[in-house]
Amino acid sequence: FRFQLVFEQTGIGIAFCEPHSTKILEANQRMAHILGAQTPELILGRRFTEFYADVLHANTPSGHNAILKGLEHMILEARGSDVQLRDLTGQQLRWYHQTVAFLHDSEHHVPSQLVFVFWDIDDRVQLQTRLEIQGSRDQLTGLGNRFLFQCAIENALTRRMPSGQINSFCILLIDLDNFKAINDVRGHSVGDSLLKEVALRLTQTVRDYDTVARLGGDEFVILLHHSQENSATAVADKICHAIAQEFQLEGLRLHTSCSIGISTFPDHGLEYDVLLRRADMAMYQAKSLGKNHFSLFSDALEREGMEYWQLETELREALERKEFELYFQPKINLATGAVCGAEALIRWNHPVRGLLTPDMFITYAERSDLIIGIGNWVIHEVCRLLHQWDLMGVPPMEISFNASPRQLLESDSLIAQIEESLASFSILPQRLTMEITETALMQEKTWKTAHEVVKCGISISLDDFGTGYSSLSLLQKLPFSSLKIDRSFVRDFIDNLTDGTLVRAIIGLTRDLGMEVVAEGVETQIQATTLARYGCQIGQGYFFSRPIQTTQFLEYLKTA
Repeated sequence: FRFQLVFEQTGIGIAFCEPHSTKILEANQRMAHILGAQTPELILGRRFTEFYADVLHANTPSGHNAILKGLEHMILEARGSDVQLRDLTGQQLRWYHQTVAFLHDSEHHVPSQLVFVFWDIDDRVQLQTRLEIQGSRDQLTGLGNRFLFQCAIENALTRRMPSGQINSFCILLIDLDNFKAINDVRGHSVGDSLLKEVALRLTQTVRDYDTVARLGGDEFVILLHHSQENSATAVADKICHAIAQEFQLEGLRLHTSCSIGISTFPDHGLEYDVLLRRADMAMYQAKSLGKNHFSLFSDALEREGMEYWQLETELREALERKEFELYFQPKINLATGAVCGAEALIRWNHPVRGLLTPDMFITYAERSDLIIGIGNWVIHEVCRLLHQWDLMGVPPMEISFNASPRQLLESDSLIAQIEESLASFSILPQRLTMEITETALMQEKTWKTAHEVVKCGISISLDDFGTGYSSLSLLQKLPFSSLKIDRSFVRDFIDNLTDGTLVRAIIGLTRDLGMEVVAEGVETQIQATTLARYGCQIGQGYFFSRPIQTTQFLEYLKTA
């Protein structure tokens, strides 16, 4: 009785059949439903495989026959498998785990009955499917993720054409230009909407059988199947054009662009990691060319990449070994000829290559987190030297230092370093000026940092004025105490009417705004005299002095 009660009420489908014909001798209600019948009575006496064929789901007749054949093997071998069956309506599909076992006659030791047992595993399969999709899909855009893309590449690496030739393909690594600025200014909601729209445009630009994935952040990647260099560059050009078109998102009109690096198989590598790394090198090359560019990997890029990693390692060691040194270039009051301050400029005493100027290593430092450490060292060293000079009786003066774009984006770190250095060496903040280029202020987040620096009591100066994008608007929005005219204007302003007009206009505008004017790149007496006549207060350049070591600078102060 107990067995009968369990047999009838269990959620597991059970059927007892004849061993050879599979004619159903007894079945419970659950098995009847699984086989598409309302009650067990409707299936008794009929072959189990007959019902099985009716509810079996397979995409093709050949697949249907294969599964039926598999059932026969399962019966012979008394083993289990998973199968998808239709429900009573014939519409919905559910997954089951099926097993079969023989009941043997205890007297004659021959099979007397077959027992089919079906467990409903649909919820488990659906969950597993969702987890697999989540594991291979980017949740924001619905594109494939890094894992799926790697699988696609590894599959393509082993595939051969019908002719037996190696399957050629290309990888396009795509990075959005200035996405972080859009995300910071417009918010993450707009940033996410932009990423989804970019994903849509990418999929619309390539073929249905190409693979588009998002690696993370604003970085996408495309596998162009059966493609070579010429077709890859054509697609890259189409993508640059597509992404450059206006985006209308959440009531806003936005513009962005992308940089694309291309690597090809087998020319640029035979492994996934190598191909992706070389596409990444090409992408950085595209970024260095400006916005909205694409670049193809080359051996020259590989060499440059190796140089970069070597230099980055050496820069880290340079910080630890104290190989950096500050040089100082005097600033001269053009009216009196007296030294009124100096700009601190970093130099690297490289153990093999000798003395290196910033243009030979700062770009590499900017591409990594090293620029933060180097920038912090400069602030600390400036304050240390000012304290040392105070003890030596050197007359107090203003020293300026340069801030990198990366430092300005790391506001907390920069302010903490400034406050710590000023306190450690008892330096008044009014003796420091932070020089900031227009390019460094392209992101509004850096404006807040500039305001925080001023709150600390340090002056800020707009460096390289006239070479950026929004000079006049920056003069309105930020409390600059001085402005430096870029050397490109100063160099030819005596003989070039246009440059002369621009220099006079910049000096007039700056003085009207109550700021000091510093002219960079002064190389002749006539330049210095004319700038003073125009109203420029301060000059800096080789006419007065090159950047010099600390000891030389102190000697210069004695004789100036």
